[in-house]
Amino acid sequence: MLIVVPIVAGLAFATVPAQGAEATEDMRSMARMFKSLEARDQKGYCTAMHGPSYEGYLLKVCQAALKHNLKKPEDCSPESIQKERTADYAKCLAMPTAEFEQTVVKGREARKMFQERLAAQGINGEKLFQED
Repeated sequence: MLIVVPIVAGLAFATVPAQGAEATEDMRSMARMFKSLEARDQKGYCTAMHGPSYEGYLLKVCQAALKHNLKKPEDCSPESIQKERTADYAKCLAMPTAEFEQTVVKGREARKMFQERLAAQGINGEKLFQED
C-alpha cells in the first residue's frame, strides 16, 4: 500500500505506511527541500527538488504516458529523463524572486502537513529536519 501526501500544488510525497518508523531517502529529500525554503536558498531548493528522487518521478510519469501512447519509448530513455531533469533544474534556478517567495510561503504550511504525516507514521519529523 502506498500513501500519497500532497505537499504543495503539483507536488506530492509518496511513501509506504510505517514499517519500523525509519525515514526513507525520499523523506530526507523532502526535509532538505523544506529546510532550503526556510533559508530562502533557491539553489538548495532546486537541488533538493530536482535530485535523484525527481528523476525516478520523471521516469514513472513517462512510463505512464508511454502506456497510454502519449510518449514514445525513446522519450523514457535514461538520457531523455536526465535531459528533462537538467532542464527542469535550470528552470527552477531561473524562477523569478517573487515566484520563489510564493513557494516559500506555501512551503511553510506544507512543512506542517509533512511533519504531521511523518508523526502519523511514527517518525520524528524534527529529528529528520535536524539531519544533514
